Amino acid sequence: MLKFINKKIAGVFIWIGVIAPVIGGFATLGFFFFGTMSGVQIWNLIDVVITWALAFGVYRKSRICACLLFVLNLVSRVDLYITTKDFVFTFGWLPSLFIIAYALGIVGTVAYHRKD
Repeated sequence: MLKFINKKIAGVFIWIGVIAPVIGGFATLGFFFFGTMSGVQIWNLIDVVITWALAFGVYRKSRICACLLFVLNLVSRVDLYITTKDFVFTFGWLPSLFIIAYALGIVGTVAYHRKD
């Protein structure tokens, strides 16, 4: 059972710790340097770094980091919806996959610490 939980946590780390920050980082740098989107600020790069740091905490099996990462994602989604007023862009199928991945990170870290 412990091997199964560790594999799930590692899979979530790959998804949220590698893929999400890479996508976010390249998108932010592209928007920042090429000016294709107004309103991109240094906060966007800081958000990528925070996401990676929390994802690494999830990889190290921290329940607090898993919960903070989930909350950070939800707050970012709500902020994006308030800014764009586009529900499909904010809560479509791809953003929903990230929400599910973050929730699985919480489940995996809690299950790891409940091992008996």
